Amino acid sequence: MWFQNNKASEETNRLLKLLSERTEKFQKQADSFSQQQTDSIGMLHQTLEQVSHQMDSLEQRYAESEKVIRRQSDSFEDLLDEIQNQNEEHSRQNLRQKEAAQKEQAFLALINCIRDQMFLLEQKMAEDDSLSEEKKAAWRQQFLIMNQEAARLMAPCGLMETGSQGDPIDYDLHNILNAIETQDEAMANTVASVYSRGLFYNGQMIKKADVAAYKKL
Repeated sequence: MWFQNNKASEETNRLLKLLSERTEKFQKQADSFSQQQTDSIGMLHQTLEQVSHQMDSLEQRYAESEKVIRRQSDSFEDLLDEIQNQNEEHSRQNLRQKEAAQKEQAFLALINCIRDQMFLLEQKMAEDDSLSEEKKAAWRQQFLIMNQEAARLMAPCGLMETGSQGDPIDYDLHNILNAIETQDEAMANTVASVYSRGLFYNGQMIKKADVAAYKKL
């Protein structure tokens, strides 16, 4: 009976010892698992902090990029406005230049018409047989003064008349409408008479002089 009780006690102790070892083992495993969870949670917190920091950095960069884009957009809009203003100013300048060119052409036509009429009047007065020689001389003097004054006023405007009796014939300056034969070699190829004067404007030919030329017989 004692032996059986002793054996039962030993078995109980063995079982308790085994249970204690298992409990200790489970406790160590639980502690290890808890530590792993703690480490994982710590790593997770660290990762979240890094991600949060990166997100803050990205948000800051995005805000800076947005400011840069906004400034560039404003600059681009300003550039477009400046280009539009320049195009409008260019159009206005072209219109002013066109109007100035039209006025210039009208001015030249008016000057040419007035000078042609004056020249024709001068010729008619010289050919008018109803006038005495004294009056013709007075008119010639008057026309000489008017022509000199006209030349003085025209010069600053870039205007110059061409075509005078006795000038050498120049086909760039004269339209030869008639040829008059002469035996005087010195008079050959010179202007015999002028029907209308030519006109230069700023060095450019506006109109050639219509003349008659002496031709050697």
